[in-house]
Parts: sequence; C-alpha cells; structure tokens
Amino acid sequence: MQFLIEHSSTIYIIVIFIFLINNLGNAFLGRWLAAEKHRDSTAWFWICLFLGIPALLVLGLSQTIDIRKIAHRINESITPDMSVTWECPRCSIKNPNNLYTCKECGYKLA
Repeated sequence: MQFLIEHSSTIYIIVIFIFLINNLGNAFLGRWLAAEKHRDSTAWFWICLFLGIPALLVLGLSQTIDIRKIAHRINESITPDMSVTWECPRCSIKNPNNLYTCKECGYKLA
C-alpha cells in the first residue's frame, strides 16, 4: 500500500499513456477501415479517436460503398431523350446547350 501512495503520480501517467495509445490505435484502425469501405478516412479517424470501440463497431458493420454501382445507376438514369441541345421556338433549329442565341435566326433565349 505504501508503494502505491509513493508512486501514485507515476501510475497515473502510465494509465494515461496506455489510454492515449489505445485511442490512437482505434483511430488509425478506423482510418484504415474507412478507406477500405470507401468512406471519408479523415473524419472517421477523429470519430474513432474520441468515441473508440463503439465507432469502430458502427464503421465495421456498415456497408461498403461501391462507386462502380453508383456510377452504373447514374448512367442508367440518363435516357437518350435528355439531350444537350435546345430547339429554337422561332425556326425549330437545334442549338448547343451553351448557346443563348439561335445560330440560324439569332433568337435570344433570355
């Protein structure tokens, strides 16, 4: 008992050091896991640093974001009738979307 009283500040420092090492380990593990699941690794680093094991569990049980599936869904949602041209109301000529005046008759959109 006398030993604990004499060395209590050293024990506190050791406990704090172990706590910090554990939290840093959780943070780096969370950063790696977030990168594997295509999530924001910097944000998950900080979340896991402060919340620890519960944050790692949430991240570990979450689904992986598959960028290829999302891109495929976006490509499927663009139909052929969604053109990049506009038709002039005066002369019915198709004009590129970046033009604000008809290239044939000079009609102004705005």
